[in-house]
Amino acid sequence: DGSVVQAARVSYGEGTRKVSDDRQLIRYLMRHAHTTPFEMAELKFVVRVPMDCWRQWIRHRTASVNEYSTRYSLAIDSMQATADDEWRTQAASNRQGSAGLVAAAEGQRLTEAERDLQGLARKVYEERLAAGIAREQARKDLPLSTYTEAYWKIDLHNLLHFLALRMDSHAQLEIRRYAETIGREIVAPLFPLVWEAFLDYRVEAMRLTRLDREVIGRLVAAAGSRMPAAHADFLAPRPVLEEPRAEPRAGRMPAETGGPRPRTATVSLTPRRSFIMPPTAAEEVLDLNRKLLATIAAGDWPAYRELVAPDITCFEPEAKGHLVEGLPFHEFYFKLAGDAAKPAPRATTTIATPVVKMLADDVALVAYVRLVQKLDAAGSPITVASEETRIWKRFAGGWKHVHFHRSLPS
Repeated sequence: DGSVVQAARVSYGEGTRKVSDDRQLIRYLMRHAHTTPFEMAELKFVVRVPMDCWRQWIRHRTASVNEYSTRYSLAIDSMQATADDEWRTQAASNRQGSAGLVAAAEGQRLTEAERDLQGLARKVYEERLAAGIAREQARKDLPLSTYTEAYWKIDLHNLLHFLALRMDSHAQLEIRRYAETIGREIVAPLFPLVWEAFLDYRVEAMRLTRLDREVIGRLVAAAGSRMPAAHADFLAPRPVLEEPRAEPRAGRMPAETGGPRPRTATVSLTPRRSFIMPPTAAEEVLDLNRKLLATIAAGDWPAYRELVAPDITCFEPEAKGHLVEGLPFHEFYFKLAGDAAKPAPRATTTIATPVVKMLADDVALVAYVRLVQKLDAAGSPITVASEETRIWKRFAGGWKHVHFHRSLPS
């Protein structure tokens, strides 16, 4: 524990000693995955392991290894034996796992056969050596139950990763026993504070994916004080938010949407799939983004200007690859005169699979695919898709749209 703490505090000098004791510091490092201090402590083991177990062990390529060589020395005259009550059946649902135990009578038969096979393999090996066969060739028919020995040196960080994987209930029993012994009998006494934090924040902790967090947030919002949530709450569909239809002014669509502006426009959201920042802030930014698209669809320049920063920047197809700054470029398209007497086809704009991510406390990114359903010149329904990324920044007066990228419609 002291070596980990010492390595951590060298970054900050003596100051940390006054505000954090060893246990608090180690738990902070473990919880927040500050791994370098744990790499400063190293452990060296001498292990004796059956070859089949060693093959799994050596896959952890973060250690220094020097193994006993049966090319230079005689193979160790010891093989792992299986007791009558230790034979396991193949798991039906896991190709690399085992299930229950075989019947006692069958286990006894398998153990006797194993004993005979191991004895024969050793006998053949020793006969080859007696006949002058090279050790490197005589060894080739020894079973995987033959023990090997190795020096295995590894830093504490990578050792804990090894233990987290090999102590897991899904690991093979034989290597799990080794991992449990190393962890509980060696690491825990040497590093009691690290071991405590390791159990709390790794072994007995639970990781939640983005999708898990979204489901939990939705259940809490839906169930309110009725916790735990009911099964029906889990199965309930997420809402689809729709913008009321608006009658836009005559004329062409602004550059952000492309194509003729419809007389009636609807802006909707498909069921939201990803909120990486807190749901309330995500809802706020996403709702503003929805309103922004509604102003574009309706050609409502005053409303658009209220949502957008005066120095907004963008890359969009109409800019021909150039960065555009300010509002005049967009105002031109909003204020183009059109034929008010000529009806335009109805269109619906949908924000598909939106993702909202907080880049800073006051900056949010919204990414989605904008789908515009409308009728073409021949009156046939078509859907136009474009990928959009929009940046919103929170000022004293609220959120403002400050930058966007929009791809060519497809």
